[in-house]
Amino acid sequence: MPTTPELHPCHLNASLPNDPSSFDELDTEAQLYAAAGVDIAVDAPREVTFEITRSITARNQAQFNPAAFLDHITNDIAANGNDVFYETRVLGVRHTRGAVIVKTSAGDIAAGHVIVATGLPFLDRGLHFARAEPNSSYVVACEVESPPEPAMYLAADGVKRSIRTATTVDGTEVLLVGGEGHKTGQGGDTEERYRTLVAWANEHFGVRAVTHRFMAQDYMTGDHMPFAGPITPRDDRVLVATGMNKWGFSNAPAVAAVNIAGIVNGDSPSWTRAFASSRIPVTGLPTLAKASANVATHLIGGWVGALTKRTDPAPGQGHVRFESGRPVAQSTSCTNSKVLSVDGKCPHLGAALVWNPAEQTWDCPLHGSRFEADGRLLHGPAVDDLRPRSNE
Repeated sequence: MPTTPELHPCHLNASLPNDPSSFDELDTEAQLYAAAGVDIAVDAPREVTFEITRSITARNQAQFNPAAFLDHITNDIAANGNDVFYETRVLGVRHTRGAVIVKTSAGDIAAGHVIVATGLPFLDRGLHFARAEPNSSYVVACEVESPPEPAMYLAADGVKRSIRTATTVDGTEVLLVGGEGHKTGQGGDTEERYRTLVAWANEHFGVRAVTHRFMAQDYMTGDHMPFAGPITPRDDRVLVATGMNKWGFSNAPAVAAVNIAGIVNGDSPSWTRAFASSRIPVTGLPTLAKASANVATHLIGGWVGALTKRTDPAPGQGHVRFESGRPVAQSTSCTNSKVLSVDGKCPHLGAALVWNPAEQTWDCPLHGSRFEADGRLLHGPAVDDLRPRSNE
């Protein structure tokens, strides 16, 4: 992929012509773009291989390579005399009289302020795990026969799909097709998610080859606004950045501006209040209530399902079952049929884990912690690996 941004238009497509509510939403969005000074066109004609009934085109947007973007940021940090640590797990944060102490797997670090930007905060003291929901979605990279006009596309209704282009390390142009989102740990047959994306891409563009596939994870809030600021109203030395709602390239800089202003006592951005880390999103209360009910259902249902398992899982599969009264997460390798057994409950808040066959991982259906088949933590809010269990 290129290390410099490419400029492309962006389409927000309404694919169902008989859904006037979608048209109303697009018209409202167009008005907001115009009010913000964004160069847009409505109902711009496009030559594409799928139906667009109404669209907003925002001209001259930058299509970034996120990895190259982060590399540049990391280099800038190092060039300014600061350090970036890799493969170092943060285990906790505590206060002393003169500093904030960050406990890591490599030792303690003292700081004046700490920003917790770990997807969902691994520190539970702000209860953000109850106000943001983990969402998994899928992407396939395909070589196609009939690529659409170079642009970034996002569906506004109907089948939710996002499309953009990319270049592989060997210079091959590929089309990225994303979608099939669901709450993390509740996706059922996750392999089917990839198959569905490939089938859709083949229908519209003619797939020659699938070169890559990957699962992304984001955290969604009830009012679609991020959380930024002190982790609790009484602790302004530990700040959070979470709930990017799948718009990390725009929301992350906006969140950073809020947190930096709080640390240096600078002028706060106009959106600071909307991002307040202590807020309970009023407009999202129905969503929050639904999410809470979902948590309760999976707390109970996961253990009920574990009681019914008696045999080892098939190759490539996994399940949680009880052995000697303890929950054990067992998975069977696709390559050598070896059975791996680890603790079956999430070390964050104790939910029964769920096997993800597409990624060969254990996923928490409550707050999105994920683990390798051998129990190694991929990301939190959990901070501990799953303990190994005997297969005997």
